[in-house]
This record gives sequence, structure tokens and C-alpha cells, in this order.
Amino acid sequence: MDSGAALALATSPQTSAILTRKPDSKLSPLITFSMIKMIIAESIYQISISFLILYNNEIWNWVGLENEAQIRTFVFNTFVFMQLMNEFK
Repeated sequence: MDSGAALALATSPQTSAILTRKPDSKLSPLITFSMIKMIIAESIYQISISFLILYNNEIWNWVGLENEAQIRTFVFNTFVFMQLMNEFK
């Protein structure tokens, strides 16, 4: 069930700082403020690029897209590519 988390814990190098760290309290947030900032920044970036590609008609002469289905496919592929690149950040 938690194979991704178990794999991440098993492959990360263990240091004495990790082993001696005190556990977080029950009231500590699961998503920290810096995580929220990164999620909001990434979503604004991805939405703005997707809308720019979808609604900017001057790009289509450069890309060579002809109909609406090709444009939407290009937007989707761009979104997937941005998601993949987000994994490596």
C-alpha cells in the first residue's frame, strides 16, 4: 500500500541526524507553508503556460497546428511535460 514511501525510505542514506531527530507533534501540519507556496507557484506557472498556448493564435503559424484537436493535444502534451519536469526539480 505504501510501497512508494517505503522505497523512498529504503533508498535514502541514513544519517545520525535523522535517527536522533525528535518526532513531529500530532498538531504539526502535514503540508507546510513552503509546500503551499511551491504548489501555488507551480499551478500558476502551469495554468499560465497552458492558457498562453491555448489562446495565443500567433503561435500556431510557428508550431504548424491546424485544427482544434491538434491544439488541445499540444496543450495536453505540454502539461504532461511540465508535470514530468516538476518531478525533477
